[in-house]
Parts: sequence; structure tokens; C-alpha cells
Amino acid sequence: MSKVNVTLGERIESCRFDIANQANGAVLYECGGTSIIATVCVGNTPIEADFVPLSAQYIQKTYAVGKFPAGFIKREG
Repeated sequence: MSKVNVTLGERIESCRFDIANQANGAVLYECGGTSIIATVCVGNTPIEADFVPLSAQYIQKTYAVGKFPAGFIKREG
């Protein structure tokens, strides 16, 4: 397991690199109660262009903290 821990003052930051094996590269960053996973996937064919677009996707899910929308239909329904 490749894990790096860094102590900055009272905070402990850690990075793990042995996750998301299907991605070409991945890191899990943890600091306090916050965790962020960043993955990189590339193809085998080279791109011959002057500009390569970079996109970032951020999705904040409210049900991750136990808050469900009012119209949520339960499975037991």
C-alpha cells in the first residue's frame, strides 16, 4: 500500500495511490473529514491537435450526509 502522511500544524494530510485500478492514475487525498478522489484515464491513440480540452466534473450529493429530497420514492414504497 502506497500512502504518504504529512503533518502540517495540527492537521494530518494523507494521500493514497493504490486505488482505482481501472484508471491510469488515481489519488485519494484526505484531510480532516474531507476526502477527494482524483482519477486520470487516457487512451492509447495519440491526439494530434493544438488544443486538448480539459474538463472537471463536480457533483455534490446531499444524500451523502443523510439528506434525502422530498420526492424520494423509497424502495419499500
